Amino acid sequence: PKCESCAVFMLDMPSPGNGTWVDDEEECFYKCNPGFITSEETCNACPSDADAYNGEWTPDTCAWTCAPSYFNYTLSATPDCVPCSERARRLGVPRPNNSEWIDGLAECVYGPAIGFRC
Repeated sequence: PKCESCAVFMLDMPSPGNGTWVDDEEECFYKCNPGFITSEETCNACPSDADAYNGEWTPDTCAWTCAPSYFNYTLSATPDCVPCSERARRLGVPRPNNSEWIDGLAECVYGPAIGFRC
């Protein structure tokens, strides 16, 4: 017999859909794609859409975390991830005069407005 990767070996086998066969493991198994969860040997879509909330799926769950440069302002398991300036606005976080919140960074920070120095 020919030795093949799991993905190749299982090509003719029925699959639950919305996932892939996993290679380089002791046994062949099927893993659901991000945004899908295993239920009764099928991959079912999660009830929410992480992309709509600027999130990234946590593997093998229907939970997500905020994508880089987005911040959870709801502090829930299904966060609403927003840019720094929007999070600060919604939470009413003050900043020094002549400064602005900087979006697109890994941390939510403020910097000087144009023409000013902090």
